[in-house]
Amino acid sequence: MAETQTDKDLETLLDGKELSAELTELKDVLVKYAQSRKVNNVKERVSLIYVVSAILNWNEEEFYQVVNRMNRIIVQSNLGVDINQIISQIQMMNKKNGPLN
Repeated sequence: MAETQTDKDLETLLDGKELSAELTELKDVLVKYAQSRKVNNVKERVSLIYVVSAILNWNEEEFYQVVNRMNRIIVQSNLGVDINQIISQIQMMNKKNGPLN
């Protein structure tokens, strides 16, 4: 898959490289907003993601796709396996042994 500009922006942030004007502006606005709302715990960070999704007018399905993608990345990072491999293994076990009920 081709790398998008947002992928490049994320890499820039993670690598500590110089930010573009647009990325600097976004960072400044988000930091100011988060500080003014005291976004400093998990509950508030999740709410911030909801706020961003509402601002960008994501519908419910789009929001859930984002959350699903984030979960896949977390599983990959923590377990070192693609979640599709885990799902395939479960499906194979269910075919062999029947579903767990």
